[in-house]
Amino acid sequence: VLGGELSNAGGPAHEAWLEAVIKIQPEEIQLYSVDRPTAETGILKVPLEELTRLADEVQARTGISTSAY
Repeated sequence: VLGGELSNAGGPAHEAWLEAVIKIQPEEIQLYSVDRPTAETGILKVPLEELTRLADEVQARTGISTSAY
């Protein structure tokens, strides 16, 4: 999950991802953010608190076990 200018932690990119998850129906989802600097500027690490909130939302909306790291 990315924050910053190219964020997929919310908005249309997040909703499109959730739609794909619902179609695919994985057994489990693991969310994590970048841990090292990226080649693309404007990408920020998403804090664990935000990842946990997203994991709770994903699990509530899809019924799929979701963990944040």
